Amino acid sequence: MLTCGILTGVIYAQMVHGRFWSWNHKEIFAGITWLVYAALLHERLAVGWQGRRAAIMIIVGFVILIFTFFLRFLG
Repeated sequence: MLTCGILTGVIYAQMVHGRFWSWNHKEIFAGITWLVYAALLHERLAVGWQGRRAAIMIIVGFVILIFTFFLRFLG
């Protein structure tokens, strides 16, 4: 769902602003959030992360996700 949201946002930004990425803080943290979850998925499938490592990575990803969500209220 995060990937779909980012892709639709990129398409919308291209249509409205004429560019798909403007390097503002909201877009950067959305990209960082996506990278954290992509790394987690890769490590779980390719390396076999389970237990404590995976749980810590999930918590880190969730904290970044919440920070990214509340960042929209800061400007």
